Parts: sequence; structure tokens; C-alpha cells
Amino acid sequence: MGYIDRTLKILSRYHPDWTKKLLFPFGKDIKSLKPVRLELDLPERRVDDAYEIILKNGEKKYLFLEFLFGEDGRAFADYFVKTAMANSVYGSGKAATLVIQITEGNGTVLEPLFKIEIENIKNEFRLQLLHLNQYVNEIESGELYEFAPLLPLLKGGANEKILDNVKELIEKEKDFETRADLYSAAITIAGRYVDKDFLWKFFKEEIEMIKDSPIVQDWIDQGMEKGMEKGMEKGIEKGMENGELKRAGRDVIEVLEARFDFINKETIRALKKIREIEILEVLHKKAVKINSLEEFNEILRKYED
Repeated sequence: MGYIDRTLKILSRYHPDWTKKLLFPFGKDIKSLKPVRLELDLPERRVDDAYEIILKNGEKKYLFLEFLFGEDGRAFADYFVKTAMANSVYGSGKAATLVIQITEGNGTVLEPLFKIEIENIKNEFRLQLLHLNQYVNEIESGELYEFAPLLPLLKGGANEKILDNVKELIEKEKDFETRADLYSAAITIAGRYVDKDFLWKFFKEEIEMIKDSPIVQDWIDQGMEKGMEKGMEKGIEKGMENGELKRAGRDVIEVLEARFDFINKETIRALKKIREIEILEVLHKKAVKINSLEEFNEILRKYED
């Protein structure tokens, strides 16, 4: 489910209105919402994606949006730690997490608890969870048409009738770029269930539309053409990998710029040549801790050899 998770996160990052609609059971007092990156003092990640929310009373809050596929709640511990750290850094009561659980077909709704028990000492931390499968009727009726790309996943399968409905619902979106991005998500998710040849024929016109979509360009890069030739899922995975590499490289550059103001072109070129996400993640951690740009360049040269 990794490529679907990344697809939804990218969609939510590029389209705050889509994300705001996702908060429909809770967001009545939200005036505006935009993606931000929060600095967190966690060893495995110093920066994390979040949303800055401005309430109607002018108060500013932060929201982590987590997509959880299936019925495995082990990630709740990580969600809690991240939420707690954000409240420690940005102020108590300033950050919260909403877990969007998505199951294939009729799955079990998880109890969003992180529990610790030592002898008779018990700690319980509860997160807010929305099980999107419970809103299939609202999606199909058009009330929540923005989530039409998820219908094959929510129903646990896809056929021509379901995909016809997906198309019809997406066409309700008037903004061209948003509509194109919804189609890119629909094609990605439908590819999990139907034959690729059928998929390309079924979405032939829409594929032409999404080629210029900014979200597709971000994570597919050149992967779409490869996907057409070698199989959609492989091409999309490759494209997403390219997008993740670009983003990881930008993360390192942003930290260095924030700490040392100026980065020479040689450092930027060297970072762009790195094609392993794990190395860029290591360099991101080093960029946070090093004392000078020269020290960082010495570390970087070790990975060039």
C-alpha cells in the first residue's frame, strides 16, 4: 500500500481544500488550512509534514494527518510520540493527529489507543480516528465526490461499473488541476485491482489530461511514460521514487540554508547526484548536527566515492 499512501499524502499536500473536506466530521470551525513542515526533536525525523489550521476565532493549531491502511494499529505509538513532541515544542494543546483508517471492503474499525501496562500501572492515550469506509454512500451520492478515487479500495475491488462511477464523480470537480490530480489518484488505486491494458484503455482520455498535472510531475517525473511501456504500477513506483529523492534532497538543502544561509553550487550538485533515499536521510540528520558547511561537505564526499 506504500504507493497509495504516498499518492494520498501528495494529493492532500497539494490541495488543502481536499484535505479540509476530509475533515468534514470535525472541521466546522476551521477557517483555513495549509501544509507546513514542523521541526521536531525526534532522532529518526527532525522535520515532519503537518497542516497549519486557522480557526474562525483566529487561533492557530497544527494537525498531523495519517493514512492507515488495514487493521494493524501498531503505528499508534509513533503517532502519539509525534503528537506529544509537537505539543512540547509548539505549546500544549497546539497539535493533534487525525488517523484516516481505510480498509479493503468491510474491515474492522480499530480502537485508536496506545496502551502501556506495567503490573497494575496503566497508561492509555487515545487518538481521533475516522474510518473512511463508513462514508461510501456519501461518496457515491456525490456529497463527498472528492474521495471517488478511493472507491475501489473502499469496496475491495473494481470493475467497469465502479470505475464509470468514479469517472462520473470526479467530473463534478470544476477545477481542472484538482480534477487531473483526482484522476491520477484514481488510476493509481484502480491499478491495484484491474488489468493494466484495460486500465489504460478505460482512462485513455484522462491519461492525456494528467500528464501536465503538477502533482503527477512531482512524484511521477518520467515514470508515467515508463509505466505506459512496462506496466503502470512499476512506472508509478519508479516515478514516486524519483519524487521522493527530489524531496529528500530539498530537505537537506533547506536545513543547510536555514543554518548557514549560503550553499555553494557544488554541494547542491553533489546532493542531486545521490540516488539512494537512505543516504539522503543520513545526510539530513548530519545537516542538523554539524557545526559548519565545510564539515558537511567532508561527510558528503565520503558518499561520493
